[in-house]
Amino acid sequence: MTGPRVVLVGGGHAHALTLRAWARDPAPGVRLSVLSPDRHAPYSGMLPGYVAGHYAWADFHVDLAPLAAAAGAELVLDRAVGLDLAAGRIARAGGPALDFELCSLDTGSTSEPPPLPGHDAHLHPVKPIDRFLDAWHRFLDRVAAGEVAPRAAVLGGGVGGGELALAIAHRLEAAASEAGVTLIERGPEIAAELRVAARRRLRRALAERGVVVRTGTEATAFAADGVATTAGDTVPAGFVTAAVGARPAPWLAASGLAVTADGFVKVDAQLRSVSDARVFAVGDVAHLTANPRPKAGVFAVRQGPVLHAALRAALADATPPSYTPQRDYLRLISLGAKRALALKYGVVAGGTGPLGALLWRLKDRIDRRFMADLDLSG
Repeated sequence: MTGPRVVLVGGGHAHALTLRAWARDPAPGVRLSVLSPDRHAPYSGMLPGYVAGHYAWADFHVDLAPLAAAAGAELVLDRAVGLDLAAGRIARAGGPALDFELCSLDTGSTSEPPPLPGHDAHLHPVKPIDRFLDAWHRFLDRVAAGEVAPRAAVLGGGVGGGELALAIAHRLEAAASEAGVTLIERGPEIAAELRVAARRRLRRALAERGVVVRTGTEATAFAADGVATTAGDTVPAGFVTAAVGARPAPWLAASGLAVTADGFVKVDAQLRSVSDARVFAVGDVAHLTANPRPKAGVFAVRQGPVLHAALRAALADATPPSYTPQRDYLRLISLGAKRALALKYGVVAGGTGPLGALLWRLKDRIDRRFMADLDLSG
């Protein structure tokens, strides 16, 4: 007689940590499955460093296969496309549905503005990350071959957009002397989520790197040679990306789960769907109803151990533990070159000087330690 089946849908940070915890403390009799479209899951915290040229591809990708094997889990390389709650099944794009007694959703999000002319052919949103990286590599190859000017544009002037613009500028400067990057923000100020002092340092870093900042401007169309804007001009760019907002997989809205107006799964303090206790959700795809937080990888990392404990408790008909997101956390913002800003409790430190170099080394150490703990390939 087979035991209950737990399906982890998606290979995000929280699920990778859950697999690691399961490997250390197996649950006899439980069938564990991981449904992920890719064997290798990118760690978003190291993406700017990779774009800037500081990391190799393998440095910031988690190999799910050895993690799944260590946890005694079946790794199913396919994409989830639907959820049948009545039947307890997860529909797949390329194979039969997976049945479950418990499942957890860690499917991440996409980051792109509403469709505009030229959107499909000429805009490469930063999420999903590996699709973005494919386009980025093609662009770098064309720059190296002299087929396109080393000019890029980033839509979205939040912290993520600022980090990405600085990383792109750093990489393109190494590739060609006439590089140019433009950061386009629809609002009146970039990084509006930061305090004034931190925002000033980020602006200073952008200016020193030569990134042109355009505020109060939106894209109206995309073409091979740039971005048309509401100002009536065209920003020249052979590569255009977007780091604006976050959107979940569209099939979640039709799943029968309680979701927010923009489609994120509403969960309680135990990371369970508020409408179906068999379903958990973590990372970007989850909306914490009691303690809403911005979409940030730090919360997914902290949710991993709680999710593992919650799944084990649910299997034992015990009360799952609660997840209480931290009110503040050490935020390390990379600045293209090996420099960083640090923010916590309203204090800002670092920048493009010597302290910024020390803070980048701290960020690098934290990120590499996280990845090393999930590396079971050797």
